[in-house]
Amino acid sequence: MTLYKKQCLSCHAADLGGLVGPSLQQVGTRLTEEQIMEKIRDGAKGMPSFEKLLSPEDLEALAQWLSTKKEGTESFT
Repeated sequence: MTLYKKQCLSCHAADLGGLVGPSLQQVGTRLTEEQIMEKIRDGAKGMPSFEKLLSPEDLEALAQWLSTKKEGTESFT
């Protein structure tokens, strides 16, 4: 959650609902953990690559956390 707040919140919103980037509220139902990690690492459709900004461990932790997002909303505000 800390990594999300620091790296993702400005584009994907406090409730994971999406601002500039798409909603991540149910990303775990659409993508596997590996697919999520690939998108974070490599970037996608306007999203920058985070490969040089995050360690492999941080990439894995963020992908693992996002893969649990399967229903409802969560807010950090």
